[in-house]
Amino acid sequence: MEDCKVAVNQHNATECDTPLSYDEVFDTVEDRVTAVWTRIRAIAPQASIMLLGYPYLTPVMEPCDGLTRDEVEAFNAAYERLGTLPQSRLSGPCVVRLARYLESFIQCASLEADEVAYAAGSNWFEDLLSDAAAQLAPGVVKIDPGEAWFLRRGADDLNAALQRTASAAGVHFVNALGGVASARHPSGFVGHDQCSGVRWLNGFVADDEEDNGVNGKSFHPTVAGHVGYAEIVWDFVRNTIRNPETGLTEAGLPGNPIRRTMRRYVAETPTGDGPVGRGRVGV
Repeated sequence: MEDCKVAVNQHNATECDTPLSYDEVFDTVEDRVTAVWTRIRAIAPQASIMLLGYPYLTPVMEPCDGLTRDEVEAFNAAYERLGTLPQSRLSGPCVVRLARYLESFIQCASLEADEVAYAAGSNWFEDLLSDAAAQLAPGVVKIDPGEAWFLRRGADDLNAALQRTASAAGVHFVNALGGVASARHPSGFVGHDQCSGVRWLNGFVADDEEDNGVNGKSFHPTVAGHVGYAEIVWDFVRNTIRNPETGLTEAGLPGNPIRRTMRRYVAETPTGDGPVGRGRVGV
């Protein structure tokens, strides 16, 4: 997962001279998102702004016993070779969940793509595909459980960065992973991955007309996913309208929440002068 601090070619930011670190990527996300709604507020000061969280891109399982990506990959290799998990320090319930998780990848064809061409190094996702392809036959790409474990961590960290930014700026954050009280979708996107019965996300979608053989719909919501996303947002709006603290805009939408970072900063500094530090959320 990387972006560029300095591009080799200023007209092609995919050529990195100095890549950002994992943590710097999320700092950059916060800065860019903040710039977006600063512009929105300049144009529409009374707008009710809602920042939508990201779903997980691959199947997930409940974390257990502090498993690392390397451990998941080692267990996956043993499972594919032996058809069972070896004796380990894992608890019984965790072994059962992990076995089901690994089996779901074996049976899930949508996480595999044939004849995929790409230039490794152009972005973090293509680097991930490159890592996967090195372990498989040429032209075949498949996301394995260890990479999915890493992608889950990335989604969690991305959503945390978005939520921090939303709280600091005083806009709504809509958690699409079960963070919205919804009778229709209590777990949000969780349970609707590419390997589930009701898929809200595509896996690899082949496209012969694309240079890399992959359609832009890959790892984006399906029609059912778009409907589910919209219903989660609607349930969030309906729930928030009932909260008397936010009030309503002229359009009847919930007003934006109080800027929590600013509230805390002003409480600490009576003059209210100076910048507000990142990460100082909550009161």
